[in-house]
Amino acid sequence: MKRNRVFFITLAAAVILVGVFILGMTSWEKKKTDDQQVATATLALDTVTAQMNLSQQPVKGDRKASVQIVEFGDYKCPSCKVWTDTIYPLLERDYVKTGKAAFYYMNDPFLAPDSTLAALAGEYLHKQDEGLFWRYHELMNEKQGAKKEAWANETFLIQLMEEHFPEVDQSDFQSKLQAKEFESMVNADIEVARKFEVGGTPTIFINGKMAPDGDYESLKAMIEAELQATTNKSTN
Repeated sequence: MKRNRVFFITLAAAVILVGVFILGMTSWEKKKTDDQQVATATLALDTVTAQMNLSQQPVKGDRKASVQIVEFGDYKCPSCKVWTDTIYPLLERDYVKTGKAAFYYMNDPFLAPDSTLAALAGEYLHKQDEGLFWRYHELMNEKQGAKKEAWANETFLIQLMEEHFPEVDQSDFQSKLQAKEFESMVNADIEVARKFEVGGTPTIFINGKMAPDGDYESLKAMIEAELQATTNKSTN
């Protein structure tokens, strides 16, 4: 009887040890899987950042934010103006200014030749100073003319510079605008737009995923999903 008791005690202890070992291995494997998922997610976001060339784009907010919002726009596009005036301020309030997301603007000037001129002027200012670019971005939306008119022409842009950007070397701006010096940068944006199958403006991407709709609630849902995924991966 005593031998049986010792046997069963020993057997139970062995079972417990095996259980502890298996539990430990399972936890280790889960942590390893979670770590791999975090690494994969980071790699995926880094890949999107590289493919979209976001390091070279004007940004509002923290470039290291876990959510990257990208707009492809045309300064002559009426829908872009509506989106900038009504939807973007909500995103800026809730996500950009809180550090949860970064916002990038990229050119897709397809409506008319003066769309390209407007994009070239923006690239010139971005090269000078990012703050100048965002001032220009706001002014171009504020002063947007009729879609069918060639309002964003050279005369308009030169006058805009003289009136609102006194710190800019006006002769340098004019010569480089006329020479289309920053055309390669605009073309690089267009190439990215084609790669990501942008079919019109504004088109919005959240961490490399094209938003099916540019309204606030749809974008909020996508952003919250990305933030939740990041939180889950970091806490596991």
